[in-house]
Amino acid sequence: MLTLQCKLAPPKEDKKKLLELMRVLMSATRYAYKRLLESNNPKSLDTFNNITKKLQEVFKLNAKYSQSAVIKAKSILLSCLERSQNPRKVIFGGRELF
Repeated sequence: MLTLQCKLAPPKEDKKKLLELMRVLMSATRYAYKRLLESNNPKSLDTFNNITKKLQEVFKLNAKYSQSAVIKAKSILLSCLERSQNPRKVIFGGRELF
């Protein structure tokens, strides 16, 4: 068996599409996180479904991407609560936003 390590260099238009998708997905995650903070029961399945549908409408994402955004936001929220940190002080983005 032969294993190769390589770095993919996508064409510029594909890279632009990928960066746009990453930007939209991070915005959707931030939006879902804010909606989970507003909800009374963030662990509820109804809350999950409502936020997923709202993300599909607002960001024009398919179901898989919107579910992934809600799952990621939910895991961030539960992690903050588990560590007794203030969930309202979460920063989405990189070092520049911090």
